[in-house]
Amino acid sequence: MKVYASCKHCKAELWYKTKAETRIELVMLKGKLISCTCKSCGREQQLDVNELKAKYSKTPQWIAGIIFCVGTLGSLYLGYFVLENIRNHYLAYCACSLLVMPGLVYGILHQEERRRVNAFNQMWG
Repeated sequence: MKVYASCKHCKAELWYKTKAETRIELVMLKGKLISCTCKSCGREQQLDVNELKAKYSKTPQWIAGIIFCVGTLGSLYLGYFVLENIRNHYLAYCACSLLVMPGLVYGILHQEERRRVNAFNQMWG
């Protein structure tokens, strides 16, 4: 996950990549202060963990979109094949219900990304 803060000198956006899913995990892994270099002004800064914010990543959305498109096309092809060759209406219902699967996968990936961002951004008193 990438977490973001702004540079104290030039106000440019800084980012830091971490495997921690919450602020507490980040403190346990890296400590209370994280050293980060601004790419705009080149100054080294010590950022407090509470200054960092997580943002939604585009990567899970791209993966979910590709799965949705490929899965929908595959489901349509499989559904057409089943409807064309098999005359049992229960199998036809099953083939048509496969169209729901790509949407479920997209929803689960999107919900998981939202959960991760909200868990990190939640302030611990």
